[in-house]
Amino acid sequence: MRILGLVASYRKMGNSEVLAREALLAARELGAEVALIRLTDLHVEPCKGCMACLFKGELCRIEDDVDWFMNQLLESDGVVLSSPTYILSPPGIVKMLIDRMIPLQDSDKIRELAERGRVGVVMGVATNPREWAPFTLPMLKMFLQVAQIRVIGSMLVEAAGPGEVVLDEKAMNRARGLGVALVDAIEGKEVGEEQGLYACPACRCDLLRWLGNGTVECPLCGIKGKITMKNGKIAIEFPEEQINTCRWKPEMAIKHTQEEILPTATEYVKKLKLIKQKLSRYQETSIETLRPETR
Repeated sequence: MRILGLVASYRKMGNSEVLAREALLAARELGAEVALIRLTDLHVEPCKGCMACLFKGELCRIEDDVDWFMNQLLESDGVVLSSPTYILSPPGIVKMLIDRMIPLQDSDKIRELAERGRVGVVMGVATNPREWAPFTLPMLKMFLQVAQIRVIGSMLVEAAGPGEVVLDEKAMNRARGLGVALVDAIEGKEVGEEQGLYACPACRCDLLRWLGNGTVECPLCGIKGKITMKNGKIAIEFPEEQINTCRWKPEMAIKHTQEEILPTATEYVKKLKLIKQKLSRYQETSIETLRPETR
């Protein structure tokens, strides 16, 4: 049993790393093999959007640390992902790595990863979690879901100065509990994150989008629910058939790849001549492109 800790902070031994280490220590006490990677130690280039990994089945040609990181991630049975909050959300390294996970959307890869039944937990830290961290947990959960890792627990805690979270006994205990939950889940025990009153039943996020006509949607999972009144109180009901349409379920992710992404290659070829004709207008019009002198 191998559990990998991922820390998305530029502060060594900052609050995010402390929480991750506490969870890993709890898991190790139960017999797990543990290791930690600071994502900010990696050399990660941006995805170029060429889509050769999906359309042609080619290996990514970008030379950086992502292949090494993916191997570490895919070889783990459980993952602890911990991050600070910058402007309402995790640091950019999280999104950079999410973008580089496009090869994992290959249909065969989705099936392979889903069959392994891996699990993960996410941890967020913010100075003011209630008011200034709405996207932290959703983005961390997306990071794991893209890799077909089921999120079984999360926490978002208040801490500002480097390492001060060690003074928060409740937060430290919660981190240990998540480490224990990972081991339990890997060993086949049923564990799951508690659902809030207005949370998505699939990802447990309470970030919902209003669609009108009493309908809301989880932007992370794509599940739709109806706002109702029960005993004089507002409630949200998510039908079972909607839960089964979560975009991260293997069958839905495969459908997206096969029916929405891959066909665009053929359609693009059909349109290419017209696209080039219309693009010529911009190539013939001179607009100064600004770059730093060092570039």
